Amino acid sequence: MVRNLARAEGHPAEDYLSAQFIRRFQTPQDIAYAMAYLHTSRAMTGQALNIDGGTFFH
Repeated sequence: MVRNLARAEGHPAEDYLSAQFIRRFQTPQDIAYAMAYLHTSRAMTGQALNIDGGTFFH
């Protein structure tokens, strides 16, 4: 999604990495790890989990 957005705006997708704490793009495996955690958690209810690499905007 980020690559498509960057392409539409006319600059490299890597420019978005400067706004991320972990400085890498998230992968489907990152989402899978979070889903596996939620599946095994027996005490968590009603939470929103942001899997965004610690993205912040200025």
